[in-house]
Amino acid sequence: KEKLSEFKELISLKNLQLETNLNEDISKVMSPLLADLLVNNLISNSINHNKEKGNIKINIKGRQLIISNSGVGPLSNPENIFERFYKENQTSKSVGLGLAIVKKICDTHNIKISYSFIENMHYFTLDF
Repeated sequence: KEKLSEFKELISLKNLQLETNLNEDISKVMSPLLADLLVNNLISNSINHNKEKGNIKINIKGRQLIISNSGVGPLSNPENIFERFYKENQTSKSVGLGLAIVKKICDTHNIKISYSFIENMHYFTLDF
């Protein structure tokens, strides 16, 4: 919840709607710095790769953290999304490292991360 306050201005600038359901807690023994980087990269990704007046949803459900954002369509190569330097859109200002870092942190801490596209929403699900 505290982390979201850091992104309020960016969310507002893109006219994004943020919906959260964070009534449950998830705990994981890991470096606070890496936990912060993990969440920061996922939220940044949901803002930067969203459409104007889009949606971001952040939910905790059981042992899952689910971060989703609206999009114009499915990725053309979703199997590559966690690879270093991968960019879906080559004109993007992104260097393509954020999700690769997320994947490495997840792998190191035995957190399963998956991506899906359902009803015009990109979903990143972390199973703790």
